[in-house]
Amino acid sequence: MSATALVVVLLRSLQLAQMAGQTGAQVGWKPILATQASFWVTWSIWAGVSVPLMRRLIEHPPRTILRVGSLIGLALLPSILVPIPYGLIHWLTFGGGQSFGFGYIHTATHDVITNVLLGTAIAGVTYGYLGLQRARHLEVTAAHLNAQLSKAQLDTLRAQLNPHFLFNALNSIAVLARRGQAADVERMVTQLAGLLRHALESSKEQVVTMRVELEALRQYLAIEQVRYRDRLVVTVDVPDVLLDRVVPSLLLQPLVENGIRHGFVDGSQPLHVAVRARVEAARLILSVVDDGPGPAHRDDPPEGLGLGNTRARLAGLYGSGASLTLAPADHGHGAKVTVVLPDRPL
Repeated sequence: MSATALVVVLLRSLQLAQMAGQTGAQVGWKPILATQASFWVTWSIWAGVSVPLMRRLIEHPPRTILRVGSLIGLALLPSILVPIPYGLIHWLTFGGGQSFGFGYIHTATHDVITNVLLGTAIAGVTYGYLGLQRARHLEVTAAHLNAQLSKAQLDTLRAQLNPHFLFNALNSIAVLARRGQAADVERMVTQLAGLLRHALESSKEQVVTMRVELEALRQYLAIEQVRYRDRLVVTVDVPDVLLDRVVPSLLLQPLVENGIRHGFVDGSQPLHVAVRARVEAARLILSVVDDGPGPAHRDDPPEGLGLGNTRARLAGLYGSGASLTLAPADHGHGAKVTVVLPDRPL
């Protein structure tokens, strides 16, 4: 605004000087420059004053009628205020014995159209710019709050899984202790301590590499192996090229736990669980397959704590870009959980 005002002052002063020369009036540069400078500098000051007034109007908007009235007032008020310093300079420079009131009325009525247009333009541009700035600020704030809410929800969902597994593990330890299997209890407690240490170290991360996720799964399986021994057979088929892919932390363990929990219905028959991963069409596809009775024969609803929370976490992390499905296994006997994620290398 200051640079624009300076240019306008110089151009208008030059125009008035040429007009005075053409009419034969004896007017020097200094009076013309002084009056024009006072006019445009006053407008610059008004523009600076109107910004906090307009910002307050936007941040604390009154009722519609008062808001419209305030905008009209801010647009028209300069046509009354601006001529005061301009009229004073004009009176001191070209007074010629006339009163200040006469000079004020002369300058106010002479430039009334210019003042109204400038006041309206400044009010409109300022209101629009500050309104857009506030809207963007609110959008950023809303996005930040949504991100915080999503993170809190994801942390809550993940936190629910740890006590769920811990309860099952401690219950298994209690069963082994009642049977007097001290060596198995010691081995299981050691494995549980390692898994809990891993959970604490990665508790702040919502996503990890496949390598880290498989290590956590192996620690969990070591605990279950103590409990089920040869009755549990787990195979992990994940190519080495996928070990640096990014996956949600604590993803595989609840899926495998879900398969083990529902897969053991006949204590005399072993349960086979297979964990596989592959990339297809820019998607990372993970599957956990067991040869238990299958989802149609399960007494519990398919959306238990493990699958339900995992599905909710996937929705929070990837939106519609990820999915989890539970279906009968390909061979018709058992269950298959399939997770589809965006393929994201580290």
